[in-house]
Amino acid sequence: MLKPKHIFLTLLIISSVVLSFSYLLTQGYDFGNGNCLRPVNTQVIFSGNHTGKVIITWRTISFCDNYYILYDTVSHGRDLSKYSFKAGPAQSGKIVMKSTYHKRDTKNGYYYRVELRDLNPETNYYFVIENDGEVSFEYSFSMSSDT
Repeated sequence: MLKPKHIFLTLLIISSVVLSFSYLLTQGYDFGNGNCLRPVNTQVIFSGNHTGKVIITWRTISFCDNYYILYDTVSHGRDLSKYSFKAGPAQSGKIVMKSTYHKRDTKNGYYYRVELRDLNPETNYYFVIENDGEVSFEYSFSMSSDT
């Protein structure tokens, strides 16, 4: 017979797995039936010398002809008409994507890289990625001080 402590730990583990899977779905991971243009593995890369520049990278399963970043210092969610700034396209290419979440054949995929320049120090920025009409969730990052 399971003790209350074991039941609690079992329920905690099950809840964690369900929440993790839900998070992956909301972040656009493709489990075989998803939208292949949805951005996955989005990263914001900061320069180490406070240049007012960041590089945003992401991947998709299918190639996108028209991709860019919409960004602002105010959150607008997925309302594209309200964003003040637009950047891209910059660089893209073909890669091999391998899932670490389940056993499947590897797929070819595509990476994208866009630079945001002239960003102000000590400022929060919000952005969405647009790939051939497919819009990501809104992301955010903060620039550090100049000093």
